[in-house]
Amino acid sequence: MGGLGKTTLAQHVFNDEQVKAHFGVRLWVSVSGSLDVRKIIKGAVGGKHDEGAWVSICQDFRRLRVLVMSDFGMKEVSPLIEKIKHLKYLDLSNNEMEALSNSVTNLVNLQVLKLNACSNLKELPRGIDKLIILRHLDVGCTLDDDLCKQLEYMPHGIEKLTSLQTLSCFVVGKKKSPKSEMIGGLDELRMLNELRGRLEIRVKGYEGGYCVSEFEGAKLMDKQYLQSLTVRWDPDLDNDSDIDLYDKMLQSLQPNSSLQALRVEGYGGMRFPSWVSHLSNLASIVLEGCGRLKHIPPHREQPPPADLSLSNSSSTDTHRISQEPFLLLRWSHQQNQLKDNRTPIDLPRSPQQRRLIYGRQQQQPQP
Repeated sequence: MGGLGKTTLAQHVFNDEQVKAHFGVRLWVSVSGSLDVRKIIKGAVGGKHDEGAWVSICQDFRRLRVLVMSDFGMKEVSPLIEKIKHLKYLDLSNNEMEALSNSVTNLVNLQVLKLNACSNLKELPRGIDKLIILRHLDVGCTLDDDLCKQLEYMPHGIEKLTSLQTLSCFVVGKKKSPKSEMIGGLDELRMLNELRGRLEIRVKGYEGGYCVSEFEGAKLMDKQYLQSLTVRWDPDLDNDSDIDLYDKMLQSLQPNSSLQALRVEGYGGMRFPSWVSHLSNLASIVLEGCGRLKHIPPHREQPPPADLSLSNSSSTDTHRISQEPFLLLRWSHQQNQLKDNRTPIDLPRSPQQRRLIYGRQQQQPQP
């Protein structure tokens, strides 16, 4: 019921000196209809940051350890965030900022930084090397469909984050750009031997033979805790050229033998690296969009991988997968189906290899 002075009374209470002295954080909002607390908070700190709201958060909660502001529609993160010096966990996922304030790098106690699903994010802050105890840096990944797709490169200094256990994706940027002095190469991974779980390497650009030395410098063989590796060349790259260079790039990314899952997308080479034959713990290989690939080495270790998946990986009628335990197959484009190139005795008898997938086709071994 309007006209009774409810708002006037509330304003007097809000501005009362005793109330100000007792409550460190005060926020005035107008509410009509149903009460939606999350919507109210979004209105206070979302979009272009409300300086007053950030002042309240960053000054009056300086001892805060965990701050979750995911899905707030934020386009900026206030530089005032550096005042929350004790912060250990910061979740800014699924927001709309294009860049992250450099003041975030002053949060020297930060251990977890979540930025996944920030679809507009183009760059990480300079000075990220100051976050020396950071353990988890999540910028999403293709498999979870929450990748920061606009992220252009990884900044110099990642190599100093030797406590990192999670790095969801490393973006190999284009060195020939105005920001080339800020771009860190893949060899920034050299000393990050605590990495575990999944790692995606997304190649957005490369420069001749120089990139091979950078790829070798990543020293993936030393990452004994990594379980899953995805290497993805962007579709915008011209994979019809530099075939030998593609072969060398992938060959230089030899992982530790403890790897359990390998996924390669957009590979422009013709031969798969020989090291795949010696991954004794490998349970799954997925090849997608590898249109020029002609040869995969035989798996020399037993048992063979449980799953071998090839999707749109043959540009010719015959796609040869060399020797047992892999099956030799012919892809019939005209009939859009999978056919044996010879008798099916090449199908591995090992029960560990459950299926071989080519495109959308699946063939199960006979018992």
